[in-house]
Formats: sequence, C-alpha cells, structure tokens
Amino acid sequence: MEELLKKIEAWNEADEFSRCIQALEAVPEAERGFKLTVLLARAYSNLAVLGDCQEHGDDGVVDAELLSRALALLESVREAGEGDALWNSRMAYALYMTDRPVQEALNYAEKWLALDPENAAAQALVKDCKETLQHQHPCDGCWANENRARWGTCGGDGNSAADGDGGERPRLESRKYPHIFYKPGEELFLQPGTAGVPFWFDVSEELTGNGAAMAAAASALDGVEETAERAKAFVKGVLADEGSEYHSIAAYFMEFHRDELGEDIARKLFSTENPAGLSYAEMTDCLRVNRFGSFLDAKTKEQWFIMDLSFDPELTDELLVIYLDLEGRIINISHES
Repeated sequence: MEELLKKIEAWNEADEFSRCIQALEAVPEAERGFKLTVLLARAYSNLAVLGDCQEHGDDGVVDAELLSRALALLESVREAGEGDALWNSRMAYALYMTDRPVQEALNYAEKWLALDPENAAAQALVKDCKETLQHQHPCDGCWANENRARWGTCGGDGNSAADGDGGERPRLESRKYPHIFYKPGEELFLQPGTAGVPFWFDVSEELTGNGAAMAAAASALDGVEETAERAKAFVKGVLADEGSEYHSIAAYFMEFHRDELGEDIARKLFSTENPAGLSYAEMTDCLRVNRFGSFLDAKTKEQWFIMDLSFDPELTDELLVIYLDLEGRIINISHES
C-alpha cells in the first residue's frame, strides 16, 4: 500500500495522470477504500482538465466525461469524505471546472478551508470562486448550460429549473445526487455519469408527477449501495438453496459467465487466472449495479424498484435483475439480456 501511494504521488507530480488511473483501477473496487478512491477521482479530474504532461496546457479543453467519472467516485465515498479536507478539495476543484453553478464549488472550497485554514490553495480557490460569482451572469457556469436546448434556462432558487416551455422542473430530493431535475409527467432517464450518478437511472413517467413517489425514488437512489449488498446476500442464499424458486435462474447466470462465455472473458470479468475455481458465491461479490430505476407495476398498480446487476457491461450484456417493493423487499429475480 505504501509503495503504491509513493508511486501515485510521484506520477501525479509528473502530470502522468493516466498512469495513476491505471494503477489505482488495478486495485479491485471493493479493496480500494476511501483514500485510493479519492486519489483515483483526483487523477480523473486532473486528466480531464490538464491532460497528461500538461497536454491541454492553457487551451481550456475540459473532458466533461472524465469529470463526471471523478464526481461519481467522490460521491461513492461521500459519507466518509464530508469531514475530510482532501475529499472536499477534490469536490471543489471538480465542480469548479464543470458547467454547474460556481456556488456549489464554493461550498466545498469553504468547507475545505474550514478543515485546513492555513492551506494556501484552499484560500486561493475560495477567492477565485467568490470573484467568479461577482462577475458572472446568473446563468453562466450553470450545469444546465450545455444542455440548454433540453433544459431551458436555469432556475433561481436551486430547487427547480425552468424548462423550455416556461414551466418548472423540480429537483429530485436526493442527498447524494442533488443535481437531478425532472419534468412531471415525463420519464426521468439519466445515462451513467449524469449529475454524478455512476449507473443508468430512470423513473417511469407514471411516477414523475407524484411527489411521494419521487421522494421514495430519491431515498431509494441514496441507498443503492446498501440495497446492492442486500441483493447480493439474497442471491447467495438463493444459490445455496436448491429448493428456491430462483435457484435455477441465479445458478444459470453464474454458470454462463464462468463456464460458457469463454475463459478469456471470464478471466477479465473476475480478475483471476483460474475462473473455473470460483464458487458462485465468490462470483456474486463481483456483481455491480448497472442500472437502478422505479416504475409503476402494471398488475399491482404499486411503485416498484428495479436493479440490474452485471459483472462488466463492456464484456457482457447479461443482467441479473432484482425487483423490490416500496419497502425495499426483494420480490422477484430474473435473468435478462
């Protein structure tokens, strides 16, 4: 660990951010912990703004996709990071380089400065943010700016955004992802990286006009990591119980990826040279959230949630789909592609 940290700092100082990313992503996600996750976010942010070896220099080119990846990584460790100076500094810098309101960056910069009052970089960023706000048009720097044709001009109170028809788009009241806006009566559909959400996220049009349903969707979105862990524990139980109605579904999903997809792909999926030696329970630990959503069930007319779990969507399009009720109870499992 100490040797890796020394290498990361040396590469960071040399502006070799891609090398930082490669080394940090070689560490399994479940083993990275808080510090390595923040350092990975730093590397993505620096690569987005500076490029390797100052490739971008002063050309002003910023890779929005890489910045979204950095923000998603930081959001994934928010609970541990909110009282940490480094985490707040990385949030501040990343947000300052996006098209979102500068006030967001300032909030984190001021928290960074409060945690590290003598830090000259924190003092400088707070000053820069405040000066930018003083000279900025109300809509300049707004995260909605690049998508103005879709979202319209930005709202004034932070709880809604004006749409292109002169109406208001309310904000999803998510604690972890506070920059999601939607239009009541229309489907909410986000690609990975949008508003910092690291997976596909959707809410059906039947629910977006219902405030209570959207509040439930926001709460469920905030708890996705815990729900994923419960889902994986449930799958392990199903795999161990041949009498379960879901046993054959889960077992075939595992068998397909370990034994039928091909050994080369299996090695990449599970980061092992001997995938045939993996148990189904061990494979289950490698599942990750590919999509989370909420919809109105056609039969029960009740709000349900859906979670797609995948080993790696770039290598397989097979999904283990978990359905949950409004209370978060798992009510069905299916295998889809």
